[in-house]
Amino acid sequence: MLVGICGPSNSGKSSLCKTLEKNHNASWMEVDHYLKELEDVPFLGSYRNWDLPENHRFDVLFGDIQKLLRGKQVKHPIYAFRKGRIQGSREVRPSDMILVDGFYAFYDERVRDLYDLKIYLDLPEEELIRRRVGGDKEGEWPNFVFRRRDYIENIVIPMYREYGATQKSYADFVIDATLPREEVLAQVLSIIN
Repeated sequence: MLVGICGPSNSGKSSLCKTLEKNHNASWMEVDHYLKELEDVPFLGSYRNWDLPENHRFDVLFGDIQKLLRGKQVKHPIYAFRKGRIQGSREVRPSDMILVDGFYAFYDERVRDLYDLKIYLDLPEEELIRRRVGGDKEGEWPNFVFRRRDYIENIVIPMYREYGATQKSYADFVIDATLPREEVLAQVLSIIN
């Protein structure tokens, strides 16, 4: 089963997938690690606009998912966000459940058409801003540019409105991401089962 997990920044996609990978024998792909290199990301005002869909290497992601579905392992890129480039890879092996998570998990039609199940984690804009500024996401630095309020207001929110929120229409199920993590997980497991 190929499951797409989509939703806005800090909606809990990665935390959910980590739990499913660890406790439910799933393989996990992250769309955010298929970004282009820093030099290829255009500016919007004084910031590079990382939130554009064309910054992603959907061709490579599509190819890697196809390999997994054919029972072959893939070298999943590891993207160093502070450096703006791929630095290494990790092996992802095929399994009975393959998860693909990302802000643009449903954007590319070829990828979208591969999913057996599409789940969207819905989060109001105010909560998105609160979580992102507050640094709820594991492994991020509070002073990182992605956390700056002006970056969020001038890049993240407009891109979410234009490209992110529209992906909800492709979902088979929409889950309220403001619920406690345990409830979100329970709903997802119920849907998958």
